[in-house]
Amino acid sequence: MGDLLEWLFSHGLFALFALATAGMNIPLPVHSVLSYAGVMASNGKLGLLPALISASAGSCVGVTISYILGSTVGTPLLRRHAEFLRCPPAKVERLRQWLLHGGRWALTFGFFMPGVRNMTGLAAGALKLKFALFAPFAYAGGVLWAVTWVLVGYWLGRQYISQSTMHLVLLAAFVVSITGTTTCILLRKVRNVWRSRK
Repeated sequence: MGDLLEWLFSHGLFALFALATAGMNIPLPVHSVLSYAGVMASNGKLGLLPALISASAGSCVGVTISYILGSTVGTPLLRRHAEFLRCPPAKVERLRQWLLHGGRWALTFGFFMPGVRNMTGLAAGALKLKFALFAPFAYAGGVLWAVTWVLVGYWLGRQYISQSTMHLVLLAAFVVSITGTTTCILLRKVRNVWRSRK
């Protein structure tokens, strides 16, 4: 984490863009990096608008790369290792149909869940979800995710609080985002199951 922040301090917007891009494909604590970019913006070391644009662009580029990898490499892997992955063709088709309908919102709000964020583009690409359906929901999620964490950092930086308190607030915000997103997805799933039983 310290190395990532040091790179951010040294290279500014370029590092922010690169880390936001990488964070879509590699499990990195990018939410903390985005928040520290917001703190830097509050201190005048970065412009707030350039930071928001850089983080948002990086997340969109990253999820696009993830989608391309999923559509080119992921589909053959699913077919070849379907039994090992416990994803027979019927299950893959059910997942694809789920994404085509209500599951598309998971592309948006899944960014706030660690692990899910890294799999969003890969899964959509591997399941052959059309890019025209994938992009609006995924890009909206990427921008919302990036803007949220940068603004959280910007707000914290304007409060002149200690670094230890800032870490606690970021951790709390991280936990709340995971809990809220998971709850929404579970409630939607329960509602769909309830409807199917009627």
